[in-house]
Amino acid sequence: IVDTQCCSGGAGSSSGSHLDLDSSGRPHVAYSWADPASAATGARYAVLGDNGQWQIQVVEQGNGGSASYGDNPVIALGADDRPHMIFNTWGLLRYALYDGIQWNIQNVATIGQLGNADLALDSQGRPHVVYQGTGGIGTVYAVLDNGQWHKQTIGGQGTNWTTTSIAIDPDDHIHVSFWVENDKQYKYGFYDGNEWTIEVIDGHDLATNMSTIAHLALTSAGEPVVTYPVGTASGISRRLTVPQRTTPQASAIPWP
Repeated sequence: IVDTQCCSGGAGSSSGSHLDLDSSGRPHVAYSWADPASAATGARYAVLGDNGQWQIQVVEQGNGGSASYGDNPVIALGADDRPHMIFNTWGLLRYALYDGIQWNIQNVATIGQLGNADLALDSQGRPHVVYQGTGGIGTVYAVLDNGQWHKQTIGGQGTNWTTTSIAIDPDDHIHVSFWVENDKQYKYGFYDGNEWTIEVIDGHDLATNMSTIAHLALTSAGEPVVTYPVGTASGISRRLTVPQRTTPQASAIPWP
């Protein structure tokens, strides 16, 4: 976090943070928090107020001990500027939504203590999540629709702490990237509302630690762009533009 005052309030250390901007350009931050005295950990949320002061809320917090709460948080703001978050609490992928009064939290999936996930919102404000499932099942995509999480395994068998990333285009089509440990390949997936198309972005000379340092984003034209490490030095990265897909105009995502 650039401005360290957003991590005051007794924070001893941080094991992840993420930032998004609202419609007024104000920064909203999700971050992991730890109390060095009690060993309590948790997920916190901060927004820079109009008075220039950070307003901090506890999203979820443990009472100390060996359990780790609020790791690897990701934040996304809806059209109403309300924050949505995901984070890892003791191997459970948790989703939290602030309704203006309180945080409502629910489990998405079991992902293991080192599990990595990413979050994006569609035009209807529905949360879409991509994560590495446990037991080597690979990359899983999930969307919350009518109160239920609908999940699809989209490939990429391997360890459950490797990087995943998700973005949604204006037609609500899903773009993901993920690292396949077994094949040592970085892959891109596109969902057109009916089926997934998966292709290899790169399959050679990649970093051995593809943990949380690869990322997917869309340009203003909807073109997917990925950045990821090359070689064993995490400071070396490669930017690659994936060819844009021709997609149907329908924005609905059908489920069986």
